[in-house]
Amino acid sequence: MINKLLNKEFSLCVTGPSFIFLILAPLMMFIPNYPRYVPFFYITISVLYLFSYGVMNNDMLYTGVLPVKRSDIVKARFLTIGILELLEIIICVPFGIFGNTIMPSGNQAGINSTVAFYGLQLIVYAVFNFTFLVSYYKKADKVGWTFIIATAVYFVLYFILELPVWMKTSFGTFITSMDSSSQIKQIPILVAGIVIWFAMFFVTFKICVKKFEKINL
Repeated sequence: MINKLLNKEFSLCVTGPSFIFLILAPLMMFIPNYPRYVPFFYITISVLYLFSYGVMNNDMLYTGVLPVKRSDIVKARFLTIGILELLEIIICVPFGIFGNTIMPSGNQAGINSTVAFYGLQLIVYAVFNFTFLVSYYKKADKVGWTFIIATAVYFVLYFILELPVWMKTSFGTFITSMDSSSQIKQIPILVAGIVIWFAMFFVTFKICVKKFEKINL
C-alpha cells in the first residue's frame, strides 16, 4: 500500500517546479561567492508546493477516505519529502566538488562545498522539517503561515552556521577548508548530520502521525 501511495505522491502531488528546483540547485553551486545554503532552500519550496497543491485539490480528504491507515498517508508524504531532500544533496555533491575546482580561491560569501557543509545542511533540513511538518499536521489545512515560520527558522540557522565562517574563527576555518586532509577530518560532522537528519525525521513522523489521527477530515 505504501508503494501505491508513494506512486500517487509523485504522480499527482510532486509538480514540475520540484524537478526544476532539483536541477537549479546544483547549477547554482557554480555561482562564485554565493551562499551555499541558499540553493538547498529551493527544495523546501518544493515541499511547500507539495502541500499547497494537496490543499487546493483536497488531496488529504480524498486520501483520507481511502481504505488506508492514516499513518500510511503521513508516511507516504514523509518519504516523498525525504527522497526530495536526500536526492538534492546527492545531486549537488559532484557539482559542489567541481565548483570548488574552478573556484580555487574559495567562496567569499560563506562556507565552501565541503564535507562538513553537507552534514550541516542535513541538520538544517532536519530542523526545517520538524518546524514545518509538526505545525502543519496540527490541522492539516493551512500551509502558508507554517511555511513562513519554517523559512524564518531555516535562515536563522543559516546565519548561525555561517557566522563562524564569516568571523574566521578556528571552527569556521575548519569546516570551510577544502584541502583533502581537512575534508577527511570533517567526516564526523557529515556522519552527525546524517544521524541527526534520520533521527529527527523519525521523531517528527511519530509526532505528526499522532496529530493527524486526531484530525476530523
